[in-house]
Amino acid sequence: MTEEHRSHLLRETAEGFRVVLGDPVMRAIALLVFALVSVIIVPEGLAVAWSGELGGEAWRAGLMMASIPFGYVIGGLVVGRMLSPSTRLKLIRPLAVLVPLALIPAVLQPPFEVVLLLGLVAGFGNAVLMPLNGLFVQVLPNPYRARAFGIMQGGMQVLHAAAVMLTGAIAGRFPVPVVVGVWSFAGMALIVFAAARWPSGGVIDGEIEQAKLVNEPRPAARKKTRQKSRTTREQHWAKAGALRGPRRQRGGDPFGTDADSSQPVRL
Repeated sequence: MTEEHRSHLLRETAEGFRVVLGDPVMRAIALLVFALVSVIIVPEGLAVAWSGELGGEAWRAGLMMASIPFGYVIGGLVVGRMLSPSTRLKLIRPLAVLVPLALIPAVLQPPFEVVLLLGLVAGFGNAVLMPLNGLFVQVLPNPYRARAFGIMQGGMQVLHAAAVMLTGAIAGRFPVPVVVGVWSFAGMALIVFAAARWPSGGVIDGEIEQAKLVNEPRPAARKKTRQKSRTTREQHWAKAGALRGPRRQRGGDPFGTDADSSQPVRL
């Protein structure tokens, strides 16, 4: 962020909300991301208590917590490396719905092995965050990049804490898998709501083009950047020549050319 864009912290925060919520694509991304993180964090946050109901061994809690990140790694490889950008955008809504859908069966209080499988599938679907993040960057104006990312990161952390605290309090009265399943069902309703309002391809393309126009440097700025780069290179060369000092005369040419040392050397 350049100095001329800096202002009071509260004003910058308000501008970040305005930028994110005022744009149809960023608003849809924010709603989907916030709903996803509110769901996916719960089985991890309650893993210790959940493992206590499945036997109580510490290794069970560790595997339950690792199943979701491991599924995310697999999903990231598939979504990020094996699919084209257009296919990733088409799979945003199905992958987002997969996250809560995979965790709803927890309400049936399945055995430990099934719990691991549910976490793995939910983590795989959570890889939808990768194309969402990429699309967010494409439609975001550069002057507001730090503010918008601050809103997203701050919102995710607040929702992580709120979801775990709330479900943890509820789990004090009901079995943990039931809490996870019901919470995921409520999360799926919110994610379906967000997916139903996902902008069309034309709107997304238009926002990307508009952001490109905003982010493209002006001709005067490009000329100034080139001049600054040229000046920097010249200063670097001059400094390097001063450090080397004048070339010393040698008794003979090591390459057998007997070239005059006062002439420039051609490489």
